[in-house]
Amino acid sequence: GPRYAAHCGGAAAVEAARDAVATINEYTEHTNGVHERVNLSLASDSDELVAHAPFVRQLRAAVLERPLLDATLVYRGVTLSARELEHMERLQRFFIPSFTSTSAERRCAYDRSHTFVVKLPYACRHACTVTSELSRHHDAEREVLIACYAAYHLERVERASATSTVVTLSLDEHASATCVV
Repeated sequence: GPRYAAHCGGAAAVEAARDAVATINEYTEHTNGVHERVNLSLASDSDELVAHAPFVRQLRAAVLERPLLDATLVYRGVTLSARELEHMERLQRFFIPSFTSTSAERRCAYDRSHTFVVKLPYACRHACTVTSELSRHHDAEREVLIACYAAYHLERVERASATSTVVTLSLDEHASATCVV
């Protein structure tokens, strides 16, 4: 969106993480509400994003700096409307503006109506493993954090049961790296 482009994208997006560990710890701490506020401002491209822009730039830099240590398949339970799913199917390629918390283990993903199965490319820079150093919730969540405005390609949608749909996505490193929105 325009606020992201003006305050977080383009040349502003190219900054080094000052303290990747502290930044990711702040984001992954469930009790402070940072992840909700930051992701809502990214998703809505609202005026609030201007206030969160320095943190967004630092968190994105931290994700890009930290390594991906886990398998290349990650999982996230989500609730999607029929309209949202149809829109994804129509677009085939799209960005998710928010940072996306996923899990390296399917059992740790939220239990929702839809499960994203995201294929991460080998040596992916736009995702990092959230180790015990980066979150006190590491053992319970096995989190892999994907950078904001990551680009995805929809590979397939399949009905797993009457109440569950699996949405397989692949993260597009090239489009993610060139996104300046």
